[in-house]
Amino acid sequence: MYQNIKHLVSASEKFKSENYPLVDVEVTAINEKTLNAPLFYKDEIIISFLKDHSLHYDWIHANPELTELVTSGDIFTGSIESLFEASRSNLNFREDFEQYLTERFTTSINP
Repeated sequence: MYQNIKHLVSASEKFKSENYPLVDVEVTAINEKTLNAPLFYKDEIIISFLKDHSLHYDWIHANPELTELVTSGDIFTGSIESLFEASRSNLNFREDFEQYLTERFTTSINP
């Protein structure tokens, strides 16, 4: 269920998770909704789909259950995707944001 969320990211802004509480809420919800899904390529599938709406064939083949959840759109609120879109011209921000997401999705696997 997507909400109409708009983020603004300046060209020199650094990613700080505390500045984006809706992203944290969405990550927590995604982790809860994918708790029983296989772990293969979890962070790669979620991040790639939200960033570019693309998935590697190997990921799809290795984890069709998670792929189906992700592509249904039912587990996202739009905050992460909006922040990816807003930061397209700030590569450092995007890299830090992706690292944050990877850590959050991976940490949920082994708390």
